Amino acid sequence: MRTLDLVGTRKWFFLFSGALVVASLVLLALPPTLRPGIEFTAGTTTLVRFEREVDQAALRAAYADLGHPEARIQSTGDREYLIRTSELRVPDSALI
Repeated sequence: MRTLDLVGTRKWFFLFSGALVVASLVLLALPPTLRPGIEFTAGTTTLVRFEREVDQAALRAAYADLGHPEARIQSTGDREYLIRTSELRVPDSALI
């Protein structure tokens, strides 16, 4: 029966693991970098549920009229949308 000498080859495992860590850090620094989520960018997340069917393009146009063309609108169910924008001021949120 053959034995596998894992302890004797530990330096190769450490070198391989270290190379993977360094490569991962380099790849994280190169474009396209990770974009911080709304939790880290002081944005507003709104979950909107409508009684009637509403077109996503109409929602996008309404947010653009309010000065938020960057709004990301995502359908989450039947007549339900998750809307992410930059931080809304009080007058903006009162209009929605």
